[in-house]
Amino acid sequence: MYSSSAGAFAAAAIFYLLIFLFAIAAQVLLACAAYQDAKSLNNKDAAMWAVLIGLLGGIPGIVYLCIRKNAGSSAVPLQQICVSCRAPLAPGTNVCPYCGAPQPPMNPYLLAGYRSPEECAVCHARAKKLLIAGIVCFALAILAAVAMVAVIVGVIGSGPWEYYYDLY
Repeated sequence: MYSSSAGAFAAAAIFYLLIFLFAIAAQVLLACAAYQDAKSLNNKDAAMWAVLIGLLGGIPGIVYLCIRKNAGSSAVPLQQICVSCRAPLAPGTNVCPYCGAPQPPMNPYLLAGYRSPEECAVCHARAKKLLIAGIVCFALAILAAVAMVAVIVGVIGSGPWEYYYDLY
């Protein structure tokens, strides 16, 4: 009598551990997906969104999804530096006004402070894969919770009080 209930409670503890692990994995994967998505939209706050979603969960994730298209245009332009004297230059400068050294042409996306479309496509594809993995982890956590409830209900249903029903 005690061995079946002890085994069932051990199984419930294993299911509880699985729920916990799947939920943590889903949280981390969704935070990474938000980070990659924000990078693909050239959002300068990508790391902030990842930390918020990783620590606080779904509510910052919903806020990010609501404002993600509007937040992509806030990139800070990069500053060009002379290859010879390391003096700061205006973006797009071909010759250093301080030392006269010719400057190599810069990537126009770097001048504007943005990632190239190829880099954005890679980040977007990565974000999509991480999002799918996060959703799968949440689904597995829910399935483990249902299985744990089934095990607990099975133990309660086969308790010692069933013997009283057999007497009547």
